[in-house]
Amino acid sequence: MTQEKRRAGRPKKAETAVQQPKVVAPKQKPAIRRQEKVNEAKEYEIVKGGGIAFLLPQKGVTIYDKSNDSVREIRYCPNEQSIYRDEQSENAVKQSVTFRDGRIFIPKEKPNLRAFLESHPSNVANGGTIFREVNKKADAEKELQKEFDINEAVMMVREKSIQELLPVAMYFNININAPVSEIRFALLRIAKSKPKELFSPSTPRK
Repeated sequence: MTQEKRRAGRPKKAETAVQQPKVVAPKQKPAIRRQEKVNEAKEYEIVKGGGIAFLLPQKGVTIYDKSNDSVREIRYCPNEQSIYRDEQSENAVKQSVTFRDGRIFIPKEKPNLRAFLESHPSNVANGGTIFREVNKKADAEKELQKEFDINEAVMMVREKSIQELLPVAMYFNININAPVSEIRFALLRIAKSKPKELFSPSTPRK
């Protein structure tokens, strides 16, 4: 018997590899860079009033000098290195220090004027009552902390149970027999006006 040869079939198609989609990692946004600007100029303001123009007294202004343990007279002379009269030359010319609209700006190029204002007895920092340095950063931090204290006190009034709030209400002479909403509202007003006193260590807590 002759064995029939099988016909060669069609070649099988090569299986095409399924391409997996490429996973593209999300691009990270570059960090925002900031550079805090330090204002080298100084600003002073009149505490109350001042009007359009206020001349700071210079005649007979004396301060206590710790380094020499003596009382010395100071004055502002633009062409002099020192603010002390006994260290200034015979040709020293005194110049008035004027606050315009209650403010005066001192650039870094006038260190003697800055020293004069820093040492002046009318400066609030020295116990005076006429003018003070404007520190915007310190003022902003103070106001920010104040807002944080208010928010924290408000959240306490909102989240604490009425039983926890009753001792505090009694401390502030709030009628604890009033409706709960009235008690919380009264404490809320205190939280906004006196946040530190509301839950201070001296205030009763449960």
